[in-house]
Amino acid sequence: MKSDELGHSKINEVKNTWLLMPAGLTQLSTMLATLKMLGIPFQQARVLSNISVYNSAMDQCLRDCCRLFSIPFLGNYYNYIDFAGIPLEELSPSARRNFNADPKSFTIEWLKAKYADLAPYQGDSVMIMARPNMIEDLYYLTVIDPPNTILVADGSPPEILFRSLKGEHWAGCHDALREFPTSTPIYCPASLCQDNHHLGPTIPINKAILDEIYHCIRDSDIGRKLRSTIFSLNNLPKSIILSQHMALSRYCSVENEIDYYSQIISFLVKNQLTPVLFKRHPRDTIEKQKMLQERFVDFKSSIIFTDDYTSCIPIECLYEVWRDKPLTLVGSFSSSLKTFSSEPQHNRICFDVVYLPDSMRRYILGFAVRNCVSIIRADHGNIPATVHSLEAASLP
Repeated sequence: MKSDELGHSKINEVKNTWLLMPAGLTQLSTMLATLKMLGIPFQQARVLSNISVYNSAMDQCLRDCCRLFSIPFLGNYYNYIDFAGIPLEELSPSARRNFNADPKSFTIEWLKAKYADLAPYQGDSVMIMARPNMIEDLYYLTVIDPPNTILVADGSPPEILFRSLKGEHWAGCHDALREFPTSTPIYCPASLCQDNHHLGPTIPINKAILDEIYHCIRDSDIGRKLRSTIFSLNNLPKSIILSQHMALSRYCSVENEIDYYSQIISFLVKNQLTPVLFKRHPRDTIEKQKMLQERFVDFKSSIIFTDDYTSCIPIECLYEVWRDKPLTLVGSFSSSLKTFSSEPQHNRICFDVVYLPDSMRRYILGFAVRNCVSIIRADHGNIPATVHSLEAASLP
């Protein structure tokens, strides 16, 4: 069965194991909500973490979540191979002839040899993220060759990427991820459907079901660790900085990213929106946090930084802590800015600075306008008034 032929009724008839391949706890939560919405029992699932850079805290967080929902955790898997780099010049003459005669079959067998450790999962149905910039996900699906595939999105992609792999040697690769836009439906929270529609057809995940998953995490030892961080100061934080790993993703330099978050902290302190909770992105480096702490050593009693473990926990799990309280959330394009959109006392801000690359700034501005988030534009020394309209938000 091809993945783009998979409908709700057919999914409900599937009785085999589902291999979930998340890269973080928000992704796993989204996958669990999708399973629940489709009526697939958690007992049919197992989790293989798909993390490009090993993170011991994320590993532990995923293990704890799987234990909470009684789902087997198989470990972490990441194996990047440049598909275009099949070393034809290193092949034996007979292997080279085989490639020339049937590049499709040769490529599949080559991938199966490179990813031989995925053989135990062949025959599993697979739930994986819709990520055009992660070509290795295509290899995983090709080797596992799942009878059914579900694509999931848990955030707003920072750039529009397309994929069209037309060469003959690509023909045997799995159809769900061979091209973007894909014809395979993408399950995502309703608030993210608009941001992901360019990747393919989107199906909204029932909000009540996703909230139920987050509530389970909130009430567990996982959520209690995040609550203890938030309440480590005498007063509940009045503002949250939703960090993104911009330098790590090569959207800007480390220096520019530190300047970016320094200006956000200065803005919040200046406007007496303290205590401030700095919610690190799970893939943020501890070095980035240390540099910010050094800059604001005089305000250390007013700024809370999540630690390695609590950085991995979705802030959505504690939405109800601020449900009836004033809160300012500041970031670039974090999908969490959407979570708090239903409360009138929640002020959501996207920060735009002139020293970020134009492509990054355009995405931040577009994200803000699409989602009715206020925009604050700043240069290295000034923080001017809030920008509200698309026309005003355009780059100077």
